[in-house]
Amino acid sequence: MVALDTNVLVRYLTQDDLEQWQLAARLIEAEGQLCFFSNIVLCELVWILRGKPYQFTRLQISQVLEALFVTPVMEFENRSDVYQALPRANVGMMISSGRASYESREG
Repeated sequence: MVALDTNVLVRYLTQDDLEQWQLAARLIEAEGQLCFFSNIVLCELVWILRGKPYQFTRLQISQVLEALFVTPVMEFENRSDVYQALPRANVGMMISSGRASYESREG
């Protein structure tokens, strides 16, 4: 299993740089490779896709996350949080607020 960085996911999803997309695709699509991403990476991904230069709509972000969610090789830190947040397209906000709440209890 490989832990994916936000930049790798952004390159893979947006294909905005051919060379970097090819490297990301080789990593993610390698036979038998499981890909993990943390809640922080998920939050960053949503934030980056909503901002410039990408400016994805909530619907587009939701569609991207749903596609990742149903891809068998993708492993989420908190799959149930993502599943619950998808219909509302507030994934980044829900997971980051949940993380903040969890961390405040730990501290």
